Amino acid sequence: DLEMRVYKTNVDGTSLKPLLALHGGSWRYRGFGFVGLEAQISHLTEQGYVVFMPSYRLAGQSDGNIECQNALWSDITSDAEAALQWVRSSGVSYGASNDKVALFGQSAGAHLAGWLVTRKPNDVSKAMLLYPPTDFRDFILNSSGLSPTGIDSLEGFLGAKLSDPGILNTGGVIA
Repeated sequence: DLEMRVYKTNVDGTSLKPLLALHGGSWRYRGFGFVGLEAQISHLTEQGYVVFMPSYRLAGQSDGNIECQNALWSDITSDAEAALQWVRSSGVSYGASNDKVALFGQSAGAHLAGWLVTRKPNDVSKAMLLYPPTDFRDFILNSSGLSPTGIDSLEGFLGAKLSDPGILNTGGVIA
């Protein structure tokens, strides 16, 4: 079970537009990723959205409780899919309309929002992706130009070294 934060201007509000906000943080951190999103929440709720912000599992051991650490990319993307499904099935109980869900994400959260747009298009109305890592293949093939932090983030998310021979066949995440 993962945490889902819910934000809206009026606790009694109903028929609000549903928006799933996915935090950034290199798939490894929550702290500043949550702060970055929470700084924008009031603008979104004032526009008539009820904002759902999940805590997805994280790669590595840098943040989160032990149950949410050392997640594989497939766990992280699965959590994003589960969060979208939860909003679709339970959002009305928290004031959302039955409309398709808008997505918002920053950095790693933007990657996850992009994942959802391509994997679950029938559930998504629109998406705003802020500085998403979208071309993993290019990052891997040209990793010599990446910063050590960027390499560490990608390797943590993929669960493999970028130099591993089979890295480009990582089950669809790179496609």
